[in-house]
Amino acid sequence: MAPAAAAVATVALAGCFMIPLADGRSPFDDPFGPSFTEVRAQLPALQEALDEALTGDDWAAQAVVASDNCEGACNLRLGIDLAPSSASAEDAVAAAPDAASSGWLDLAVPPETLSAILEAGAPVAADAKRDLTVSARCLGEAVTDATGAEVTVCADLTDIAQAITGSDDDYFDGPFFSAAPDEITLRTSTWAVDEILSRIE
Repeated sequence: MAPAAAAVATVALAGCFMIPLADGRSPFDDPFGPSFTEVRAQLPALQEALDEALTGDDWAAQAVVASDNCEGACNLRLGIDLAPSSASAEDAVAAAPDAASSGWLDLAVPPETLSAILEAGAPVAADAKRDLTVSARCLGEAVTDATGAEVTVCADLTDIAQAITGSDDDYFDGPFFSAAPDEITLRTSTWAVDEILSRIE
């Protein structure tokens, strides 16, 4: 009797894990959430919207699959990696001679840039019924200053996060959006978009 019960349990357990394993997620993640394939299918539409919204050359926005740092890739959602462009990073380093001493330079993301990104990306996320995360990233290559020192230049959402939440806490999590110095997540809600834009404009 015991071997039979064990066999049934094994089959049931394997059945539970078939969905997440089939699309690359860990067997410890929620098998009923969106798969990588589903989220990736929505990236072209998001990237097209971003390309149309960011007409300048100061910032580069890349549509990606965002997830939480769980046992595997869980809570998959649409993501936007926002980084300074090479030109803006070089200009910033040239204007900040002390940056070489630390090897690091943060560039504050302007409110109008985030507004353009959210206005472009939110409708895509809403249509797909996905959350949308904007993450501050660094330029992939270090910028060399006049002395030959290398400086890593990164986007910084701190000022905007504080404007959205009205506090200087490191992290805020609410029913419609969450905000941190390096990441802002918008829940699928038209109200959330309007509320965030009203706080940063």
